[in-house]
Amino acid sequence: MRLLRLLIPCILSFCGHLYAQTPPKTVPVSLEFSLFAWQADLPSLRYSPRNTVEPVESFTRSNTQTYAGPDTLNFYAANTKLPPANGELPTPAATVTLPQGATRVTLITVTNGTGRYRMYAVPEDGDSLPENSIRLHNFTESRLAVAYDQDGVVQLPPVSSAVIKLAGQATVIRVAREENGQWRKLFNNVIELTADGRGNVVLAPSPGRPVSMYSLPAWPRKIPAKATSGKPQP
Repeated sequence: MRLLRLLIPCILSFCGHLYAQTPPKTVPVSLEFSLFAWQADLPSLRYSPRNTVEPVESFTRSNTQTYAGPDTLNFYAANTKLPPANGELPTPAATVTLPQGATRVTLITVTNGTGRYRMYAVPEDGDSLPENSIRLHNFTESRLAVAYDQDGVVQLPPVSSAVIKLAGQATVIRVAREENGQWRKLFNNVIELTADGRGNVVLAPSPGRPVSMYSLPAWPRKIPAKATSGKPQP
């Protein structure tokens, strides 16, 4: 019995060591993504030894990339040499967790000014957002309240999102920020649905303003292939 009492702490310690050494689980995803440069140009960024996103101008999208792999995706400066599989990776310029179940994702990319970036993943699948709805994204460190239509109101905690359903094609929103327990009105603006009847609106800091608003452009539509010319075959 005494020997057992002595062994129990060792067993628990060993199990705890094994638990601590267990690598975090990753879930495979398969999707298309596009970088959206927020407020500043982006340089070329590499996310695999063979795949690089070309430079992106401020407030525009990158070309669409096809990705299949772990749901945690790292980006590096384009000139970074990545090791072969299972090699030690350098410090990434940005890391983002891709949403499960999404097939199209916009990665809003914000520069930190030191070669590092923060990325926010926004699902773009039509099924993930009901028709006539807009997803509001609060990328500030403050609690925001957004009034819309005649009597709709939604509150957004810091770094969160919420979906609102519009009564029509467009509406005026009234944005307020919580300061010391009080709501301070910031601005009014108009938001509207995109051609597919949905939309994503970002509320984020900008130079000289605690909160500004920007509507993400719609996901680029694929251009159908042209039909082959010539006489129909019998």
